[in-house]
Amino acid sequence: MKHSFRIRLLFNSYLFFFLLVLACNSCSPVPENKFQSEIDRIALKYIADKREAICNITAATYGKDRIIVKGETTIPEIKSDIINALAKSDIGLIDSIIILPDTSLYKKCFGVVTLSVANLRKEPMHKSELVSQAILGTPVIVLKTEESWVLVRTPDKYISWTEKSSLMLMDKMNSPTGKVK
Repeated sequence: MKHSFRIRLLFNSYLFFFLLVLACNSCSPVPENKFQSEIDRIALKYIADKREAICNITAATYGKDRIIVKGETTIPEIKSDIINALAKSDIGLIDSIIILPDTSLYKKCFGVVTLSVANLRKEPMHKSELVSQAILGTPVIVLKTEESWVLVRTPDKYISWTEKSSLMLMDKMNSPTGKVK
């Protein structure tokens, strides 16, 4: 008698576990972050070619009633559209979006290529794909720096990484023309 009670208990335990697993597998997947979907939709509206603009912006919940929006973009309109769209929700918004170039961090936002040919790479490392080259005297806008690498925008609007040693960095007042096209 005792033996059959144990078998029944064990059978019921397995059955309960099986039904629990089955119920969890049939649950609908976690819904996509609606705020991130809105950010991605806005970015697509402005960026046709990812080689010419940056939009690395994410949204994450912060507590029960707030979201934090952080990242960087080269297009100020993306930031304002994202802030306006997300502000319509009934949740608090923390804006941590940086518009590149970030002149508060990088005082020298201009540069001139000082090598006969500077290699422009997709990522800030030597083994990264070579996406283009810039010749001596090419003016660039410095978007940000990362160790010995500089993210630049060339006159043809392409954004890529080059070594800091291949440029002469300067502020706006010292640049040859005062601006870069």
